[in-house]
Amino acid sequence: GCPVMPTECEVIETEFPATVTACEIIETECPAEITACIVDPTYCPMDECGGEGCTPGYWKQPQHADSWVATGYAPDDMFCDIPSIECAFPGMMMVEVLWQGGGGINSLGRHTVAALLNAASPDVSYDLDEAAIINMFNGVYPDGPFNPTKDVLENFNEQGCPID
Repeated sequence: GCPVMPTECEVIETEFPATVTACEIIETECPAEITACIVDPTYCPMDECGGEGCTPGYWKQPQHADSWVATGYAPDDMFCDIPSIECAFPGMMMVEVLWQGGGGINSLGRHTVAALLNAASPDVSYDLDEAAIINMFNGVYPDGPFNPTKDVLENFNEQGCPID
């Protein structure tokens, strides 16, 4: 078992939205791990960094379906058809995973789908790429614990949505 969680994240709180400016990904024989994230909004212009993310609540709304188009995903795509992801929600569409209530794997599922859409959207400057998100999800499914990974994705997904 390899850890897939960020092992060291230092967040500098300022009056600006926090921006991850340096994420070093170390390739090992295991899934890549984010080993250091330093958050400092003064480091580089906002549009060149991450620091944006839209919530599951944004992505599940029918009026925001047009925001899916640029991601390459569609609301009715099956969760289990996402390349390389563990099939945690058989028979469920991505938008259905977003609408699930509850904690545990359901909560992780909501934030994983939102994170993938954020990463795939050219309109969102997101801190993680799709491969890293899928590695994080697969690293804790099916045995858990789900909440530490969910919390990381939730923090990224709640940084502020640049699309309306």
